[in-house]
Amino acid sequence: MAYVDNNGVKIWYEVEGIGSPVILVHGSSGNLNPWRESGITEQLNEKNKLILMDARGHGKSDKPHEPAEYLPAPKSKDIELILDDLGIGEAHFFGYSMGGRIGLDTVAHAPQRIRSLIAGGAGPSPAALLQEQMFKKGRNIKDVLEVIENKVGRLPDKARETFLANDMDALAASQDPSILDQEELYKRSLANFAKSTLMFVGTDDPRHSDIEMTVANMPNAKFISLDGLDHMGAGTKGVSSLMPQISEFLSLVDSDHN
Repeated sequence: MAYVDNNGVKIWYEVEGIGSPVILVHGSSGNLNPWRESGITEQLNEKNKLILMDARGHGKSDKPHEPAEYLPAPKSKDIELILDDLGIGEAHFFGYSMGGRIGLDTVAHAPQRIRSLIAGGAGPSPAALLQEQMFKKGRNIKDVLEVIENKVGRLPDKARETFLANDMDALAASQDPSILDQEELYKRSLANFAKSTLMFVGTDDPRHSDIEMTVANMPNAKFISLDGLDHMGAGTKGVSSLMPQISEFLSLVDSDHN
């Protein structure tokens, strides 16, 4: 358990397991804990060194309020600094939603640090994020939770606790319209990214067509469509159902690498 410092912004990470390194990055308004609570770390940590981070603006990491602090370059640098701190040259990257987009940031700015990319519910287009725009500066976090629960029902107690602990101004900065549109950067870098990639998304997620088309233009990527799942469902039920395939994917990449 440690912090790294990226130009004054401290990023918290934890490590468990032994083996080939995998960075796990959560979605917006979350933190590293659900990777453990959902049993995902237990399924991976016998063969992998798992690096769980609280993304900037979340959890125990610092929470800057300036949108520029959430551009692709500093978010990619967070990944690089964690790997440097651990003396690791490259690692598998596994992220969902915002976490997946941090993977795209790293592909754009430090592709040499990624052994393989697993990204769920994350594509180049900012359209879905711009449409949702739940997090706005000065808005009450409890009001946002009420909107979410009116749509999906009451969240589990731990998820509610995590959500309510968020810094609304940091979340608003991380999804500011001025910095969300990195579509051309992502498309260009992904089209040139030849390392093994697995991207998945629910059929009821508005990101579906964007991610499907993105994978079709990548040289070494596999696309998985999760029938009947929306963005939240694919991040919970979907990820759990895919763990055997994800474990196999990581093992195959490592065997080819060795």
